[in-house]
Amino acid sequence: MRTGAVAVVFLTAIIGVVFNSKAALATTSADSTFSQVIREIDCSHTVYSRAVGQVNDVECDVFAPKYDHSVIKDNGYPVIYGVYDAVHTVIDPVTGAHQLAIEFAGRVFVLGVDPELTVNGNAWVLDLSNWPNTHPGDTTLVIERGKTYLGEITSSTRAYGSALQINHAVPFTITIPPRILPSTPPVIPSSPAIPAVSAAATGIKSGKDLANTGANMWFMVIAALGMIIIAFILLIRNRRGGSHEP
Repeated sequence: MRTGAVAVVFLTAIIGVVFNSKAALATTSADSTFSQVIREIDCSHTVYSRAVGQVNDVECDVFAPKYDHSVIKDNGYPVIYGVYDAVHTVIDPVTGAHQLAIEFAGRVFVLGVDPELTVNGNAWVLDLSNWPNTHPGDTTLVIERGKTYLGEITSSTRAYGSALQINHAVPFTITIPPRILPSTPPVIPSSPAIPAVSAAATGIKSGKDLANTGANMWFMVIAALGMIIIAFILLIRNRRGGSHEP
């Protein structure tokens, strides 16, 4: 009787050890799987630098679309960059694309309709840099320098496993800087050109000047001689006249 009781206790102990080992193994395996799932979930693709070609995990929280930055091209038209929740955004049954639209300067650009609006992962780009060339004469979008324009990002999202649809409308503004003209240097009036005189012309002019000077000297000499002769004649006549007086 005592031997049977010992055997029962021994078997019970063995069964307990086996059961506890399996439970511990199952718990460890579950913890390992849970940790692995946690490590694989990446919800960081909510800024443009991490959103290009990347999307969040389906179990991540829904986030509203965002404006990130813009680049103003030489013609004054911008290229606008932003992010949206590509995983949870609702598909538009008409366009077959996500329900994402960007309004800028009074004109709405719809994903899947307007080629200027494109997406890559969680990133979206609205490229208006070539608008004047692709839409000549179109007055629905006219951008002027030195002005600030309003914009709005709209999208519809639905969380994973939820039937509730959330509509987002996020405003933003972009200022088009004025054109900076290069400074114009002051105009310095040029000095009048001095005509070049050839050596031959200079020689001719010098010869003429010398000839004129010589002629003037001879004229002065002749005039002086004439005055001397006249004075001499007058002197002789005066003397002769004086000799006839009593």
